[in-house]
Amino acid sequence: MTDIWLAQANCADMDLDLFFSSNRKDKKIAIRACLTCPVKAECIRDVEYQHAVNGIDLTRGIRGGLLKSQLRKLIKLNVFYRDEFILKMWSENRRKYFG
Repeated sequence: MTDIWLAQANCADMDLDLFFSSNRKDKKIAIRACLTCPVKAECIRDVEYQHAVNGIDLTRGIRGGLLKSQLRKLIKLNVFYRDEFILKMWSENRRKYFG
């Protein structure tokens, strides 16, 4: 899997510590950046790819607008390519963090 999409990510020029913070304000900033990102789906798919192919755990922090608990759930259920699960999680995060 190529990482060319990373250059197009909203987070490319951001402080990545925001995506690993336990502070609600930081999480809100990170999730907003992800939810409006043009490559958020690629980011989520990369979590699955790295886990399945390379055995790397990328479920720490926020990736593709999802929290680590949501990313771990996707891995456990093996549903990364079932968009309805991801769309539901994005919707939950919009409601939780932005009302």
